Amino acid sequence: MNILIWVLAFILMSFWSMLSWLSHKLLLWAGQLPWEQTLQQVKDLPVPGIITPWWLQIVDVLAPVLQVTQGMLGGMLQFAGAALPFVIGAIWLFGMLAIVVLTLMVSGGIWWLKRKRSNTL
Repeated sequence: MNILIWVLAFILMSFWSMLSWLSHKLLLWAGQLPWEQTLQQVKDLPVPGIITPWWLQIVDVLAPVLQVTQGMLGGMLQFAGAALPFVIGAIWLFGMLAIVVLTLMVSGGIWWLKRKRSNTL
């Protein structure tokens, strides 16, 4: 059971890292490129094989939301400037720590329940 919990945690960590990386790329592109080029860059990103069949559909569905927020993203880039990689890195780090702490708590809880169950029998 603990192996399954840690495998799920690893998968969550992978998705969290991918989301952070994509956020960083999108913010950079949104501030530097026109909308059409930004959208094409997002569509051309190399994504993991699991997501590849759905990637273009996901981008097409999210395109209107991204287009509406492009001005805000550009403003955020001007405000954050050179600190943006640090901010995204800090958010990534806190997310990873939260996943590890949650995994440790669930793993410890299962260990405690197993120990308690074996003591009562």
